[in-house]
Amino acid sequence: MLPVVRGFPQQKISVRLTIPLETFLFTIAQRIVNRSRDARVIIKLWRYGVAELLLLTIIGSLGSVQNGSPRQPRKGQKSAAPVFSEADAARLLAELQQALEGSNRRAFLKLLDASKMPNYASFQDQVTEFFEKYESFRMRYHITQASAEGSFGIVLADLELEATPAGAPIPVRRSTQLRLLAAWDGKQWKIVDWAPRSVLN
Repeated sequence: MLPVVRGFPQQKISVRLTIPLETFLFTIAQRIVNRSRDARVIIKLWRYGVAELLLLTIIGSLGSVQNGSPRQPRKGQKSAAPVFSEADAARLLAELQQALEGSNRRAFLKLLDASKMPNYASFQDQVTEFFEKYESFRMRYHITQASAEGSFGIVLADLELEATPAGAPIPVRRSTQLRLLAAWDGKQWKIVDWAPRSVLN
């Protein structure tokens, strides 16, 4: 039921707000406070609790401005490491295959975590020489194990690699059991160890 204020006609008023109620009340409160001549209106409204609602709205709005909105994760912020899964293992091997068969050395090296991989510099040189020595590659694999060990992921795969030297029609074939150790870098799983490294000679 609408309150009865002396000096105002008693009419039913239907209002449809197109903005949030808090914004509407805060706007009214600002206008009233900014006009000293409306002080008498505040006194009248206080009797009916309307001014209290306006005051609480102002305090709440000021608190929101000072405290800021709830903290949101920063863009690009690193997330907690998930549990390494078979899908993660399959993605790593598929991306390795794509980089090799596309003769894309940069894409291959991006799958490695340079900050965590032992003797990364020498392995990087080995990979560079491997890509320069051969002009085309073909990779087949079969994942035999994908597991999590602490914060690391372990992948075992039967690997068959064909590498065709520049100017030679016959490819060099190698078969081995590849062991990859993966770690979460905050955005994705990357390789931090590769064995045996001799397969890339």
